[in-house]
Amino acid sequence: MIPQFHASSIGMFLRCPESWRRRYICGDKIPPTASMILGTSVHAGVERNLRSKLETGATLPVAEVQAVARDAVIAEWARGVGDGDQGETIDGAVTLTALHCLEIAPVIIPTHLEQAFNLGIGMPFELSGRIDIREKTRIRDTKTSGKSPQSDAAETSIQLTAYALAVYSAEQIIPTTVGLDYLVRLKTPRVVIQQSQRDSEDFKTLLRILERIA
Repeated sequence: MIPQFHASSIGMFLRCPESWRRRYICGDKIPPTASMILGTSVHAGVERNLRSKLETGATLPVAEVQAVARDAVIAEWARGVGDGDQGETIDGAVTLTALHCLEIAPVIIPTHLEQAFNLGIGMPFELSGRIDIREKTRIRDTKTSGKSPQSDAAETSIQLTAYALAVYSAEQIIPTTVGLDYLVRLKTPRVVIQQSQRDSEDFKTLLRILERIA
């Protein structure tokens, strides 16, 4: 079976190929940090809420979605964690999940959630991944952060380029916009939404990067 190179790991490879090799080739697993667990847990709540909207047309009560995020923190913590405080992580997860429920979920009209892809790109591996959220003409990816993102985060996201390429390869359409929905954990938590576009030149740039990786 042809190896798979996950779109979400491109950034790690470009920052430090040795770290990538240790994790994905050697199988060295480093316990997740509290911030990683927070992000995973918020993602679980967001996915459950939008799944309800996709299937029934209605979102879930905020408290129910918060419970999903809380339970996810507890489950992930039991598997091992590198650092942090569980109580603070739960507080952060339920706060950011509620923020998404109230400020972002109402405007999303999902057509696909957690859409998996394995894309043959003429290299010794397939490009694989899961697209968080698709609307009719838009790709969205939910992020959590302890600080405000760079103003060009969506513009420079290789992960979003990979997602747009996957849609184009399967459906011969380029999404009108790709974007990042940031849930920022400041003293007063806030939402930062960034949008960008992708075109064939962006796809060529991504493939050149993947050629270097190969």
